[in-house]
Amino acid sequence: MSVLSKRFSLLFYLKKQKEYVKGDQPIYLPITINCNRTEIFTKRFIDPDRWNSSAGRAKGTKEEIKALNAYLDLLQSKVYYAQHELIQGGIDVTGAQIKNKLIGIEEKPHMLIEVIKEHNKTIERLIGKGYAKGTWTNFLRFNGNAHLI
Repeated sequence: MSVLSKRFSLLFYLKKQKEYVKGDQPIYLPITINCNRTEIFTKRFIDPDRWNSSAGRAKGTKEEIKALNAYLDLLQSKVYYAQHELIQGGIDVTGAQIKNKLIGIEEKPHMLIEVIKEHNKTIERLIGKGYAKGTWTNFLRFNGNAHLI
C-alpha cells in the first residue's frame, strides 16, 4: 500500500480515569493509521469544562490555555515531522514507529548472525533441560562456529 493511500488521523482527547469523580483529566493523542491506533500521553492535564472535544484543544484566552494549546500544536507538528522522516527513510509508517521516534527509541535492525548467536546461546543454556550437548555442537558447526567447541 502506498504512503499516500494510508488513512492518517490525529485528534487530542481527554481520557477519563477509572473511578473519576471530578478534576483535571489527562490529555492523550491517538495516532491512527489505517485503523491501527497508538496513543501518546501528552503529560498535560485539563479540566473537562475547559476542553473543546471537537477541536481537540483547550478553550479560553488565558495565558495558561494559550500555552497548553501551543504545546499541543508543537506536539502535533512533531508527529507530522516524524511521519515525514519515516517516509523519507523508505520505512512503512506505523503509529508505534512514530511514537518511538518521538520518545527517542530507535529500533536497531537485527542482523542474521546476531540472531543465530543468540539462538546458540539459548540452546547452550538448555543443555540437559530438553537439549543434548550434541545438538548445540551441531548448531555451532552448521553456523560456522566450530572453533567455539
